Amino acid sequence: MVLSNVLFLVFVFGGAWAFRKEEWLAELQDIFNRYGADVEKHEFNATSEFYTETAVVLPPDLHAIHGREEFPSYIGQHGESGDILTVIDILEYTQEFAVAWAELKELYDDGRILKGKYVCLLKKVDGKALVEMEIWNYNS
Repeated sequence: MVLSNVLFLVFVFGGAWAFRKEEWLAELQDIFNRYGADVEKHEFNATSEFYTETAVVLPPDLHAIHGREEFPSYIGQHGESGDILTVIDILEYTQEFAVAWAELKELYDDGRILKGKYVCLLKKVDGKALVEMEIWNYNS
């Protein structure tokens, strides 16, 4: 009886956790795709919807950006390139938080491509995945 209860819990919750990882992966890639579309259209204010109210953004070689309100002005000044973010994996996750990493490519009008790495902490807010903290750097 005890063994069957344990196996039931492992099956039910193990399957739920496996599904959650795939859900986190899909939600993050969706954020990246919508973010890229907003930047391409120069709709910088719309980019703030992907961040929590208390988000911290740590861009390379710049000061930390604190809060959702600061981000549109930052991206308006530094977001002229086409960013392509591709989710690689969700490293750790719970039902409320996930840590993910992605491959970053910035495409410039002059043909340059900068490649790098991106890591973020996601948080569920009202059932929606939002970026709580992000940091990235470039390979060269």
